[in-house]
Amino acid sequence: GLHGAAPKFEFIEGILVQALRTGAWIVLDEINLAPGDILQRIQGLIERTPGSQLALPESGDEHIVPHRDFRLFACMNPPRLPIPPMHDDAGDESSAGAGGSVGDEPKDESMSAGLRSGASAGKKELPPGIRVRFAEIFVDE
Repeated sequence: GLHGAAPKFEFIEGILVQALRTGAWIVLDEINLAPGDILQRIQGLIERTPGSQLALPESGDEHIVPHRDFRLFACMNPPRLPIPPMHDDAGDESSAGAGGSVGDEPKDESMSAGLRSGASAGKKELPPGIRVRFAEIFVDE
């Protein structure tokens, strides 16, 4: 019987590990909301350096080498979006924020960083070391 037996934990491979093994493509939605320890574990997969692998200490310290056809895509809704460069009448790029003119001080601190605010509650930035590994495509709502 099971009376008095200690609970047994068993590692069951998830969709990411299955995709790594079979060469499937996977989409990680809202990657910027993932906990830092998860991002750290998958960083090698994002970099795709020779010999990159995913360590699975939960499975007897197994290391999985990605199948050559494996692809990882990620989506996010960043808290801020870059401001496209503005042009003045002479065609020169201006660093003015929305509604400003060349030489005006930005009215919002995020504008001075070249970012448009519109932050959603709970959103966070993707760490720069991971974000630079992706090609970014902005899709307007």
